[in-house]
Amino acid sequence: MSLNRGQQAAVDEPGHCLMVACPGSGKTHTLVERARHILESNPKARLATVTFTRAAAEEMRERVVQKLGEAMRARIDAGTFHSLCLKQMEIMSINGKRPFGIAGEGHSHILMMKAWQAARAKFPRKKVPIDRDRIKHGIEFAKANRGHVPADEFGEETKFALDHYQEQLQAQKLLDFADIIEFTVQGMQGGAIPPLDVTDLLVDEFQDGDAVQVDWVLAHVTSGVRVTCVGDDDQSIYGFRHAKGYDGMMLFAQRARAKIITLDTTYRCCSPVVAHSARLIGHNPTRVSKAIKTANQQQGSVDRRDFKTFDAEVREACMALHSRPEGQTAAILTRTNSVLRVFETHMECNEIPYTGGVEGSIWSGGVPGLIRGLIGGAINKDPSGITMALSARGMNYTAVTAARDAIQSSGGGFDALLGKEQWARGLADAQEHIWSEIKGELAGLAKLTTSSPMTFVEAAAKFIAPGVDGFSNPMVLADVITLIAKMEGTLHDVYRRIEQSMRKSTEDKLALPGIALMTLHASKGLEFDRVWMPAMRQGVLPHGNSDIAEERRLCYVGMTRARRYLTLSYAPVKEAPESVFLREMGLQPTALELR
Repeated sequence: MSLNRGQQAAVDEPGHCLMVACPGSGKTHTLVERARHILESNPKARLATVTFTRAAAEEMRERVVQKLGEAMRARIDAGTFHSLCLKQMEIMSINGKRPFGIAGEGHSHILMMKAWQAARAKFPRKKVPIDRDRIKHGIEFAKANRGHVPADEFGEETKFALDHYQEQLQAQKLLDFADIIEFTVQGMQGGAIPPLDVTDLLVDEFQDGDAVQVDWVLAHVTSGVRVTCVGDDDQSIYGFRHAKGYDGMMLFAQRARAKIITLDTTYRCCSPVVAHSARLIGHNPTRVSKAIKTANQQQGSVDRRDFKTFDAEVREACMALHSRPEGQTAAILTRTNSVLRVFETHMECNEIPYTGGVEGSIWSGGVPGLIRGLIGGAINKDPSGITMALSARGMNYTAVTAARDAIQSSGGGFDALLGKEQWARGLADAQEHIWSEIKGELAGLAKLTTSSPMTFVEAAAKFIAPGVDGFSNPMVLADVITLIAKMEGTLHDVYRRIEQSMRKSTEDKLALPGIALMTLHASKGLEFDRVWMPAMRQGVLPHGNSDIAEERRLCYVGMTRARRYLTLSYAPVKEAPESVFLREMGLQPTALELR
């Protein structure tokens, strides 16, 4: 594969280089060619490739070795930020043993919860309790941003919790994953830890780096290592992980005085996809300016489809992609797992082949999860199953916790909540009102636990129906009932078959042929002949809890997965208006469809 002008300029650049690579621009091929050029030009050159996954790092090293021969392997190091930092810290080892351990995610979570509890005791609040997840997010933010806590109303509590968390780690002689990089950067900046023993550093997906990872790269620049960073600020979609995106890329370019080279030719997307996606992302004010061209001369299209109901939208998307021409790849990309679960449930019900889907099983959440939970509660296999349904019907955390305690203390079952109802005493008036409205329905459901499985399941579906959200619509309830109708035996047998289905691994699902089902975040780096992006409405895409510019980048990532055909669809759910992105990308409303 030959190089275009921009790719060749990036390969030949003699100094620090920032490659800004548009989707499908051949960035990996260019990075491999730059590695080859570096090694062939200087017999003393050694390089390290840095990515966010070990597999991606190894793949890049293997591609260079395939081009230059096995003898080059000794001159190439490859790894993640964390693995390479650990290699730098080997100088601290004594007799091959590190003076510290690594705290895994589970251990870190426990210590963070202890830090939250300590902060809650230190700063008691009567009106606004300290939120556990907010404190956890604050600690993670601070550790990704060199100790700077978020500037919000919980700043004092977060700082206290952070210090408490670090003290616990230190007492146990542990470093967590963020500390590994922070400790290395501090050591490099203070001269205690040497840089990697390389002449060149090649960093992929640089837009996903957080502040401490950017500083690690800059510490190598200061140490005299030539650095090449590759990324696309328009595909920076991990702000919730504290990725620096455009700001990190520009900081590197300025500090290193790096040459900025834009790879602006896509070999993936056809002309209509390029035009509409470029029009959308152009609404983001802070970005590297790009005039993207396409080398894909195949015919294609970008279409908008409007439906009267979400049911109709789901059915049409599944049917249209299932009947696509043989040999074409296809994907349904969604913003949230709740939308994804609706599509997967419909495909399971109608035996439409697919790959991917929600992690684990459709039964792990949403409407299928609520039905599964009620079945589990009925046979005393899942104490939390009944309380999940109570939550769906509007009961708050305090009421649900009281109900769960009552069920667990009595060994499970509906009877624990009915009868004397001591657990409900002291609930807020609004919660007492909800309970008074639904306890009759729950009592009716309890009487059906010895009936046929379908009788119970149909009643369970009616019980949760008033509380399910806009994606958990009648069609999904009907699909779940249809799936369970195929399971023979007693209620115990049905529950056992559902549990067996949940143990079906992601790898098993990916081994099947069919339509790819995944979230927009999971689709990054992939491509398909046909892409359908449903639920294009406010509150979904853009999501209400995320920065609008990042949501626009996420939409852009989804659009640019399509080689030839891209469909974006909308149906008004709970009167949610259409996504602002549809008009930003130049797609006007169409005639409503009802099928």
